[in-house]
Amino acid sequence: MRYQKFAPAPHLAPFVECYFIWEKRDQLTAPLRIESPPSGFGSMVFNLGDAYRVRTARTDQIAPNAFLTGQATSRYELELTGRINMAGIVFRPAGLNSLFGLPMYEFTDERICLFDVLKPLVGSLPDQLAEAQTDAERVALLEGFVSRQFLRRGNQADRTDYTANLIADRQGLLNINELMDDLYVCRRQFERQFLFKVGISPKYYARIRRVGILCAQMAAQRWQVTDWHELIYQFGY
Repeated sequence: MRYQKFAPAPHLAPFVECYFIWEKRDQLTAPLRIESPPSGFGSMVFNLGDAYRVRTARTDQIAPNAFLTGQATSRYELELTGRINMAGIVFRPAGLNSLFGLPMYEFTDERICLFDVLKPLVGSLPDQLAEAQTDAERVALLEGFVSRQFLRRGNQADRTDYTANLIADRQGLLNINELMDDLYVCRRQFERQFLFKVGISPKYYARIRRVGILCAQMAAQRWQVTDWHELIYQFGY
């Protein structure tokens, strides 16, 4: 099984975290269950393999073949069967809003069929991805799709993008009240804008980002039991 990330072009870096390819050449002989904490990033996923199930605290559904997901606020589980073959775009916290103008609070904890939201823009992209023979071709198709949208809307990165990206890059380890004071912004207006562009409040986003990174560290088994106190302290607990 292979999961590989690809960096975006510099002009897209404020909006796109990475592109990814996830595949397994041989079919699964038994269901594979993968549990994941929230990452702090939304995504656009194109499933070119067999259908799979997604379970969250709120839903139990077969994921659409092409879907968009906003912020996850709790863990979720994937149950994969058959052939794994996916390509997608992981967006920076406010990237989907800045590039596509979507009100992200409507997509929190949701996986929405891409054609229900962006059908005219998506066009034949899923078919082109299915026909592509190499990772480079697929990544080029995904980046071309995002770049065209970037050119349509212009550079929409603003103070909210900057703040959300800062929280993400610092893994949620910063004081949100002090950050808003440093930005000289109206707190209530900024929180409304953050909810619109990211899908949750700034404080909640910082908490999710911090917990997600902590869980990823522990899941990767990079820390021994004797290091738990140090790890917990490092993440502000």
